Amino acid sequence: RSTLFPYTTLFRSALARWRHFKNQIVTDAADSLNEHRQILEQFRRSDPQGVYDAMLQHIDNLSSRLAQED
Repeated sequence: RSTLFPYTTLFRSALARWRHFKNQIVTDAADSLNEHRQILEQFRRSDPQGVYDAMLQHIDNLSSRLAQED
């Protein structure tokens, strides 16, 4: 697997989520925005491991939130 696998998987999940929920109210926007801010902060710090960790945490959190929505 490519090192980009988690990111392409996230993109596909996000796209599927958008298609599914595009006409509904998004309830996790604040959580998601905070997680994206954490990822961006790690980029600003030039911390590749921090970016990776923050991204994986976001993916895990997103997966959990999606599972709760079903």
